[in-house]
Amino acid sequence: MGQVLIEFDQPIKTPYTVIVSPSRSPDAPMLSCNYGNVLPGSFEVVLFNPVAQLSYQTVRNGSFSFVVIQ
Repeated sequence: MGQVLIEFDQPIKTPYTVIVSPSRSPDAPMLSCNYGNVLPGSFEVVLFNPVAQLSYQTVRNGSFSFVVIQ
């Protein structure tokens, strides 16, 4: 599991939506992500494994992409 805080240079004063997408790799095939804690100046992205497997316990090789839509 991993968590990333995205902070904007300038706060966004109008409502916005975030689309996040995990970048899966052979050793992180089940990687998923979601966003939350949306504030005018930041939001959080959470990377996680939706299925508990002993062979896959970290997101060490996972990443994500995002886009902010106003």
